[in-house]
Amino acid sequence: MILDTARVVLPEGLTFLGAGWWVLHALAVGFVFAWAYRKGRSDERRHQRHKDIERGR
Repeated sequence: MILDTARVVLPEGLTFLGAGWWVLHALAVGFVFAWAYRKGRSDERRHQRHKDIERGR
């Protein structure tokens, strides 16, 4: 419903901003977030392992 009214408000050149466009970009943002989260967790584990090795555990 909201997207239908948005299309009426949008100029002709911006009609590509339909539901599919938003879904595609939401998925892309989600995938980047998931990748960055996993990379950060992996880097933190690696850092913790090196700290433990330096302490002699």
